[in-house]
Amino acid sequence: MNLMEVAVSLTVVIGTGAAAAAALNMPELTGRAEKTAARASCHTVENAFAAYTTDNGVPPRTIADVRPYVKGDVSEYRVTKTGVTGPGCVPATP
Repeated sequence: MNLMEVAVSLTVVIGTGAAAAAALNMPELTGRAEKTAARASCHTVENAFAAYTTDNGVPPRTIADVRPYVKGDVSEYRVTKTGVTGPGCVPATP
């Protein structure tokens, strides 16, 4: 083996080890997954808001109005005049 092959092999091994170490940072990965899941849930509730509005011609007044359109717990969400607020929802800019 010449010096160049050794250098390339070490680079690959070190890079793989660094990637594995980063992947084992479970608290960080779990935190990112929870944030992503919250955003997806907000998106689902926003879609339910739109579906309710389409079906009824008026926006929902409470989160109870959109419950039939969503599977799962929506108790942390609130309906506003223009949409939904809750975990993972991006606040609307004025």
